[in-house]
Amino acid sequence: METSVNQYLSLAQVGKKLGISRIAVYKRVKNGTIEAERCGRGFTVKSDFVIKPRKKIWIKTRLELLIEELLNELAPNKFLFVGNKKIKIEKFIPDFIRIDEKKQIIESFGAYWHAMKNANDKKRIESYKKYGFKVLIVLEKESKNIEALKAKIQNFISS
Repeated sequence: METSVNQYLSLAQVGKKLGISRIAVYKRVKNGTIEAERCGRGFTVKSDFVIKPRKKIWIKTRLELLIEELLNELAPNKFLFVGNKKIKIEKFIPDFIRIDEKKQIIESFGAYWHAMKNANDKKRIESYKKYGFKVLIVLEKESKNIEALKAKIQNFISS
């Protein structure tokens, strides 16, 4: 079986095709996003290569895990964690959304990203309300008093 030289591309050629550096292509070859074959000290890529999509592993924060635990206790099977980009409302991604007839969203605001009240947080809440959702904001500092947080969530769920 004869193989044509034109069937393979160097990493630099693939980079030029994708508009990225050959180093970036090399990293994608190493992490398995681009399939390549060893050729001497380097790699070659078939000219009809396909870039495999990367799987994004979403890790919940401690606050999200705590809220999820409390929701499972207070309202089992009523809320779904969608902070992993399952649902988008306008350009915003809520953390928890109620999946029955009530339109409720619970947002967890960590101390780092939401330290100061900013316009983006205000726009987020306004966009949810525009679509008829009631919004509960849980701040990270509220997680220090679990009983008070539990009562706050219970009041929101029953409203």
